[in-house]
Amino acid sequence: MKRAVTIAALGLVVLAAASCATIEPMAPEAITPAKPAPQEPTAPAPAPRGPAPRRERVKTVSVDTGVKIR
Repeated sequence: MKRAVTIAALGLVVLAAASCATIEPMAPEAITPAKPAPQEPTAPAPAPRGPAPRRERVKTVSVDTGVKIR
């Protein structure tokens, strides 16, 4: 069991060393992004709307059925 663990560990070390050796170092241009092209100015955002005007409450009027209109 101990021997299998040792062989597996050595295999991982070899794989890690091989993968690091194949990675090429990047040029500074690849790390630094290119400057974006200038864009046309956009329209300003609309101004925030104020609170809605207060609405008048509808008043209900009860009708007395006992009253006769002449």
